Amino acid sequence: MGAALRSVPEALKDAEMCAAAVASSGYALRWVPDALKSPELCLAAVGDCPAVLRFVPEALQTEEMLRVAREATEEDPVALFQEALNEASDGEEDST
Repeated sequence: MGAALRSVPEALKDAEMCAAAVASSGYALRWVPDALKSPELCLAAVGDCPAVLRFVPEALQTEEMLRVAREATEEDPVALFQEALNEASDGEEDST
């Protein structure tokens, strides 16, 4: 369900839909409108996919979130490279 969020018109997205998408795949945070992002949602997304930290508005970034992203990349530095490849292969421009 996570990637399906990118095809949902912005006006139809709501907090429940976005939370379900992020629960399915942290990378779905890329397609969550900033107005629907919360620290909790962003932390869950970063915990699943550290590369999405770049889609977290600076005002919502917390020390815990940064720690989770740092620890995840220290444990598996190849993960960020793989996520970058996945992003490049999705063929969509960032519209957030």
